[in-house]
Amino acid sequence: MEAMLWPILLLAVGMLIIVLEIFIPSGGILGVMAAVAIVASLVLAFSVSMQMGFVVLVLVFILTPLTVGYAFHLWPKTPLGKKMLGGDLPSMEETLPVSQLPELLGEYGTAHSDLWPNGEVLIEGKRYAALSEGKPIDAGESIRVIAVRMNRLIVSDQPSPPPSEKQEEEGDPLARPVDEIVTDPFGDPPV
Repeated sequence: MEAMLWPILLLAVGMLIIVLEIFIPSGGILGVMAAVAIVASLVLAFSVSMQMGFVVLVLVFILTPLTVGYAFHLWPKTPLGKKMLGGDLPSMEETLPVSQLPELLGEYGTAHSDLWPNGEVLIEGKRYAALSEGKPIDAGESIRVIAVRMNRLIVSDQPSPPPSEKQEEEGDPLARPVDEIVTDPFGDPPV
């Protein structure tokens, strides 16, 4: 009876290490340890009997995908998962329909959260889900919307917005209509 306990125990340890591999970034070290525990479980089970070996083999094929799927289901709820996915999703009131997002193209704002690359931005006091292009953007940095893809704003960091077009037109006499600059010499004189 004791010989049958060790393969099951090693299989449980292997499944636990698989879960830890998903939650703790280890560079694959925990994955190798899980594989070693599962293989050792199989070797011990087949050494006990062929029937025990096949039972543990079937359990490996059933439990491994279930364990990995459940761990990935839980992962977004962990602190590391929230950090990598950009935190909690905005509420329904804070998001806009797809048709209104393209109007934000070219707008400036600030990063509401760290964009690694997912996060949130503030544009005219409203929060939007965003994705940074190229490099991470820290919270509080100035951003500019450069594209809209799949109901997400694509942003890049911009130090400050350029001067508005109205300011440029006021300073540039060539941007104004001629009638505003020169009076018509053939028209009636002003009274």
